Amino acid sequence: MPVRRAALATGLAIVGLAATACATTVKPNDSDSGVNCTEVCVGELTLSAADGSDAFSLTVLGDGFTTLQIGCPDGIRAGGAPHVTAECISGGVYLESEGQPFPETLTVAAAVGQDFGDEQTLTPDWTDLSACGTTCNAATATFEMP
Repeated sequence: MPVRRAALATGLAIVGLAATACATTVKPNDSDSGVNCTEVCVGELTLSAADGSDAFSLTVLGDGFTTLQIGCPDGIRAGGAPHVTAECISGGVYLESEGQPFPETLTVAAAVGQDFGDEQTLTPDWTDLSACGTTCNAATATFEMP
C-alpha cells in the first residue's frame, strides 16, 4: 500500500507541475478503486484582500464546508476538509477542492493581529466544471480587511 501511495503522490506532483493557468486542474485517480476514468475535477477559489494585504488571518466556512483558518503570509492552517488545500499568495489565499465543489456561498472573516473584522458573505460567480463524473467549480472573490 505505501508503494501505491508513493506512486500516486508522484503522479500528483507531475500533474501539478504540468498544470497551466486554467480554471481547473486534473489529478490522476487511484487505479485500484475500480474507476476507469483517470481524472478528478479540482475546483479553484482565489480569495483576495481588497487592500492587497499579505499579512492576515482568514476564516472560511460554508454549508457543508469544514471551517478553515489560514494565517498569511506563513501559511499556518487549522481545520478544513482533507480534500481542500490552502496556500497564501500575494494579497490573498488560493484554495483547491479535489473532487467536491465549493459551496455556492461562503462566509469569511479576516483579522489582523487581534483585530477581527465582521463576517462577510461571499457569493462568487462560479464556473461549474466536471471531469469523469466528478464536479467542481472555480471563482475569484474579494474580502474586506478589518
